[in-house]
Amino acid sequence: MFNRQTRESRNAGVATTTWCGQLMIALPAAALLVLIGRLVHIQTSVSPRLLDYAERQRTARRVLPARRGAILDRCGRILAASRQLPSIIADPALVNDITETSVRLSPVLDMSPEDITEKLLRIDTVPRITARLASTLGVQQEALASMLTDVENSLASVQDIPVAAARLAPTLGRDRAFLAEQLTKASRRRFVWLKRRADAIEAAEVRRLDIRGVGVLMEPERNYPMGQTACHVLGFAGRDDVGLEGLERLYDHWLAGEPGRQVYLVDARRRPVWQSPDAQITPRDGCSLLLTIDAGIQETVERILANTVAEFEAESAVAIVTAPKTGDVLAMACWPAFDPNAPADADPGARRNRALTDPVEPGSAFKPIPATAVLNEGLTRPEEVIFCHNGLMFLGRRQLRDAHSFGHITMSQVVSRSSNIGMAILAGRVKPSLLHRYLAGFGFDEPTGIDLPAENAGLLLGVDRWSSYSPASIAMGQEIAVTPIQLVTAFGAIVNHGHLMRPRIVQRILSPEGACVHENPPRFVRQVVRPEVADVMASRILVETVTDGSGKKAALRDYQVLGKTGTAQVPYRDRRGYEPGAYLASFMAAAPAADPQICVLVQVRKPNPKIAYYGSAVSAPAVGKILKWTLPYLRIPPDLPAAQRLASAN
Repeated sequence: MFNRQTRESRNAGVATTTWCGQLMIALPAAALLVLIGRLVHIQTSVSPRLLDYAERQRTARRVLPARRGAILDRCGRILAASRQLPSIIADPALVNDITETSVRLSPVLDMSPEDITEKLLRIDTVPRITARLASTLGVQQEALASMLTDVENSLASVQDIPVAAARLAPTLGRDRAFLAEQLTKASRRRFVWLKRRADAIEAAEVRRLDIRGVGVLMEPERNYPMGQTACHVLGFAGRDDVGLEGLERLYDHWLAGEPGRQVYLVDARRRPVWQSPDAQITPRDGCSLLLTIDAGIQETVERILANTVAEFEAESAVAIVTAPKTGDVLAMACWPAFDPNAPADADPGARRNRALTDPVEPGSAFKPIPATAVLNEGLTRPEEVIFCHNGLMFLGRRQLRDAHSFGHITMSQVVSRSSNIGMAILAGRVKPSLLHRYLAGFGFDEPTGIDLPAENAGLLLGVDRWSSYSPASIAMGQEIAVTPIQLVTAFGAIVNHGHLMRPRIVQRILSPEGACVHENPPRFVRQVVRPEVADVMASRILVETVTDGSGKKAALRDYQVLGKTGTAQVPYRDRRGYEPGAYLASFMAAAPAADPQICVLVQVRKPNPKIAYYGSAVSAPAVGKILKWTLPYLRIPPDLPAAQRLASAN
């Protein structure tokens, strides 16, 4: 009995010992497994974040901006270029004493201490605050962002944080003081512009003061040394050196270049201590644009256009000079203009390139287009006599009038003397579908394709939407809307033997080293009429407009000018009909007539009718002045015989 009890007792002790031993082994093993799991979690999930945090603590990155490419005129003169200017920046989180810093910087930057303090205390954006604060408070970012948005209006600066913390503390279940402390840390901006585009003296003084958290950053500034010259063509770039309008916008990917990057080690005060040569990416400067624009011609055209607007008290005006054989745009001017160095100071309407964006009813300036189509179909001859009903004719129920009472005049005189009735008779000989096809062939149903943004396609209704009056209306330059660039391009086709060329602004794109990386050659679009027909219209009929017709005020002593005037009523913008006393005075011309080298179009919108409003009185003299300056400038020899020049001079 005794032995059995002893044996059972011994067995129980052994069992107890075994169980304790197993427990002592299991507990460390479980702890080890937990530790291993934690290490795996740290290594896989937390490690990248910690390494990134450590990397950000010990290193700093600086973007090395690329220099934006220049824009040059056809002779290489600089129209737009970039320069480096200093800007004063700050990291408020590194500034030890904001009040003292503001006082020290105030006389240097010519700013009040209050303004500097306000910039340094301004809080960061809600998304950034949320990203920094969510993990600290153990709250999901979406929920925290919603809470911060509710109090965003009361968070103007760091000084407002205690109030915001008091409002958020009950919702988050956190101590108000703790929440204010964490919110203050998370709300501090890490980058603040104290003064952009400072001068060199201010930058040098800031460097001398050596205030912790305050520095100088060199940033590019776009400069237009010729001021308003070609402003509507160039457009402008914003403060961040990104193109916003004009060529600056369309060719931004070529001009901008590729920024570089510099990485260096910093000490506890974020001061650079070492830079690795392998940690730098050199910036690639932007390419430059070589234009077809000639700065000399452009300045002259702008001056003449501004003087014309002032003389006739007009609302606006457009002038374009092209080379019809290549489609090169030598000048494109709009009034009112603006200074691309200060685009924010200009009215948005002044920044609009009206040569591309504003389609208008062209009036009589359009008559050479349908007249050439009728000639090309063999339905008339320049010497054909047409009865123009003494200035009054009925077309169905519609009454047509001429400015002068023409009886029997030749087809050539119908164009040169601008007879509406004669043009209506000629247009009636062509099938509407065929007339529409000719107009489309001249490019009036689509943009010209010029390398500038925001070009309007104009308005040419489908022939299925034409009425019985449409051919006559279009022949007079009504019931169709065209942009100035479309009109001068079509006119260029007539004086270029019927060859329609695509207008171009950019000749080529140059690398930072000056090599050509992209060529934009002249582009032939189509043959719109037979060469001999175009030559008759240009060298005979349109010459007559200047010698004996309405374009006499554009005549020159040394060069034979050809052209066409136009005076159109301005339609209402919001309803049918025309504004009383509102006109568009136009004149387009080319010279020398023997071999036209340049075309000029001037359109003046809403001149004062009490002074003058006909294209022959308002726009023709301006075109004459432009041709008189431009032809000798381009060294184009006179085409008039010496005897005729002498007689003209006498």
